[in-house]
Amino acid sequence: MDIQNRENFIYPMKNRLSRKDIGRIIRRHRIEAGLTQMQLAEKLGITYQQVQKYETGKSSITVERLYQIADALDVSVQDILSDTEEYFKIAEEREHYCMDTKERKIVKLLKIISNRAITDAVLKMLEEIARIK
Repeated sequence: MDIQNRENFIYPMKNRLSRKDIGRIIRRHRIEAGLTQMQLAEKLGITYQQVQKYETGKSSITVERLYQIADALDVSVQDILSDTEEYFKIAEEREHYCMDTKERKIVKLLKIISNRAITDAVLKMLEEIARIK
């Protein structure tokens, strides 16, 4: 895997969010808006159980419903679909499960290095080692 700085880190995510991912993002926006599931449900004209299903990814959200949710939370659909903070949390969790202990340790150590020149040098060294193998 090609590891660079955090902005360029490549995650194995198929470049799309799942129902569960979108639900987590909606939940975060709902909490930030200071709403309970019941309050959001009332704004949408649905049951709180349905909101719960959306937030846990147990139910799919139609495009129309996504617009309604975004409006109720006073955010745009784009805010929900491009929530990079939550995206990175989700990606890091997935990445964690895809790596063994040594790989996780390498990634963790690379993230600690704040000097980009050092990170680039380490990356170059790892690429050279991989070529020799």
